[in-house]
Amino acid sequence: MQRIPVMLMLSLSLLFSVNEARALGAEKPWFGGLYTGFCGFSEQTGLPAAEYLAAGLFAEPLSIPVLNPALLCGVLIPLSPADIDGMRVQVAGELTIVDLPVSFLKNRFYITGCWSPGVGAQYQFTFDRRTSAFSVLIAPLRFRAGDGIFTFGSIELFLFRGVELQGWGFTLFKAALFLF
Repeated sequence: MQRIPVMLMLSLSLLFSVNEARALGAEKPWFGGLYTGFCGFSEQTGLPAAEYLAAGLFAEPLSIPVLNPALLCGVLIPLSPADIDGMRVQVAGELTIVDLPVSFLKNRFYITGCWSPGVGAQYQFTFDRRTSAFSVLIAPLRFRAGDGIFTFGSIELFLFRGVELQGWGFTLFKAALFLF
């Protein structure tokens, strides 16, 4: 019985006193990978009222610390309610404004964590191309660890005729994991 508190204390001390780990390789050896996220949109966007799963491929060819571009291509799948006719293709370009190291993330990832706010533009259309939408992306809560980019609470502003605000969207969480 005496071993349980000792093991618990040892486990907790290891969890909360982690030292910075050494990187396994070069800090940015990646080119692209897969992304997935959960989002929703206002009714004015023309998209069916549903919760969506976004999934696809992305490429970040330059891996530079300031004004780093990325391209994304994937699908939006309505989850609740499920509606196959509500599926959309999304093509987006994103720009990471800057990668700023964040000290409190240093002990949680095997490589330095950065705050990486971003902006971008996205075009969505149905497979039959009958409906489409254009939106501007704003992602102030993006964090980068060597093998992924994690976004919390990004906003999409849907524009009509280039300048009029048509509606909005909100991405609760998005994870982009580098694989190649």
